[in-house]
Amino acid sequence: MKKSTAQSFSFRISLWRFSLLLVTTSGIFLTMSWAGFAVLVFAAGMMLRERFHRWLGLGVLAAAVGRVVLVDVWKQETIYRVLTFMALGVALLVVGFIYNKFQDAIRKWL
Repeated sequence: MKKSTAQSFSFRISLWRFSLLLVTTSGIFLTMSWAGFAVLVFAAGMMLRERFHRWLGLGVLAAAVGRVVLVDVWKQETIYRVLTFMALGVALLVVGFIYNKFQDAIRKWL
């Protein structure tokens, strides 16, 4: 890893840690802040044409999805649990459709 990439990585992780400290509640709001941070890092990677930022954004987004499935959903009532899984399923179907449709262009970006 180059020095600038290592510095950028440590800066992004520090920014993620700082955002965790700002969110005083746990649960779904913490997960939403992770997802928002992931989208910001991914968008910065797209604008800067920096592959590392895009992968970091996707990694944080995967951590947020994992947290929803493993932690957050089990603390909810049944109806909200069903709605959460339905929304997650729709979101993953949309992402899969977009990936399938623009597969060649996305491979160049990632």
